Amino acid sequence: QMVAAPGECSTEIELLVPGFQDNCASQAKEILYKVFNSDNSVSEYISGEILSYNFKIGVNRIEWRLEDESGNYSFCWQNVWVHADQDALIPKAGENGSICESDLFTTIDASAPDFAEILWTSSGTGHFIDSSVLQSVYVPSPGDKLDGFVVLTLTASTPCASATDQLILSITKPPAVSAGSNDVIC
Repeated sequence: QMVAAPGECSTEIELLVPGFQDNCASQAKEILYKVFNSDNSVSEYISGEILSYNFKIGVNRIEWRLEDESGNYSFCWQNVWVHADQDALIPKAGENGSICESDLFTTIDASAPDFAEILWTSSGTGHFIDSSVLQSVYVPSPGDKLDGFVVLTLTASTPCASATDQLILSITKPPAVSAGSNDVIC
């Protein structure tokens, strides 16, 4: 099992030729392999002299084909697992926040890796001025104000992996000030 570099969806792996035993010859005449990639594509047969291959994230299967001097073939299979580096992808939405219902909320504490694509979403019906940037501004809707809170979700993604983090935004009514009833003082 291998882990692709942060933000990458594949990794170059140096293969080892499988061991074999032939009762008639001391070495194989030809060693070839083909790769059944994790995206369901299949490579052509590749010479066993070229042992470096760029494997995609997921489970890839190698079919090795050995031919001896007499023209006999033998096949064996090998699985190669490649994983995305999820630890390098983790975004931070920032701390929970609170605003008055007349205010907007800026996601100033958010962070994510530079290689990741960013998307902000809300559990409410408000909207982000630009949902594809880290430091975005959320505009609460009347429904959000009525509910009193929304969950804001930051998603960081690459073409092959994604991760999320959330914060809770409380939306409070403005304070009501009252000095009491009017009185006349002489």
